[in-house]
Amino acid sequence: MKKFNRIYVEITNICNLKCEFCINDTRKKEFMDIKKFKVIISKIKDYTNLVMLHIKGEPLMHPKLEEILDVCFNNHILVNITTNATLLDEKIELLKKPKLVRQINLSMHSISQNNLPIIESTSRIVDAINNKIGK
Repeated sequence: MKKFNRIYVEITNICNLKCEFCINDTRKKEFMDIKKFKVIISKIKDYTNLVMLHIKGEPLMHPKLEEILDVCFNNHILVNITTNATLLDEKIELLKKPKLVRQINLSMHSISQNNLPIIESTSRIVDAINNKIGK
């Protein structure tokens, strides 16, 4: 059976920023139901060992993120998350739990796109990363 390097799963199309590079669409804004996520993982787990939790929305906004990560862990699926980093310090304790998240990708482009203070935002992100790796 052919395996994909990764499969992208959009767990939400809701975001707390308005970046120019994100296409504005007319889809209903929503968080994926955990039951639906379990079905998706059951269907793709034989085709990949890695899911990317990002397409349009901000995955750290999902109210059931911990359950989503648990579903992946229980199905031996590694997780990469791409985030705009605005909620990183709020979610860092969850993200630093062993074995839940393989990689966190930070969209620094979202900082400049939304006129956020670059030095303050970058400093906050570095602090959160140091907290994640235990420095």
